[in-house]
Amino acid sequence: MAEKSLEELFWETVSGWSYGIKNYPGEIYPELVYQVVKELGEDIRLAIKCELIIDLMKIVQEFTAAAKFLTPEKELAFNVLAQLPKPSDLKTENQLFALAQAIDSVERKIPGAIERLERKWGHITQRAA
Repeated sequence: MAEKSLEELFWETVSGWSYGIKNYPGEIYPELVYQVVKELGEDIRLAIKCELIIDLMKIVQEFTAAAKFLTPEKELAFNVLAQLPKPSDLKTENQLFALAQAIDSVERKIPGAIERLERKWGHITQRAA
């Protein structure tokens, strides 16, 4: 059996979480989906640090459909964006490129994503100073 790539493992993880949302035995509500996104956050940060190009809107659309469209796509997208690493936590140009591509995948569908992250990262930088 061939070894799976990092990309295949990442998307299997996303699919697993999506399956969990879709088959959740209780009522699906936005906070539940946001918690799943938070749990996926470490995988998202690791993927970026491993220079994997991620289409974040694919995650958003998959989770939105799994939640039977009860979670607003825009809010879910901003929750996914919140899981990204800060640019200052990245060490290589390829990591920064992967981050930029991930952000761009959301910005193309939901304008304002970049400004929202810039405000967040600016606030974090000001607090650290």
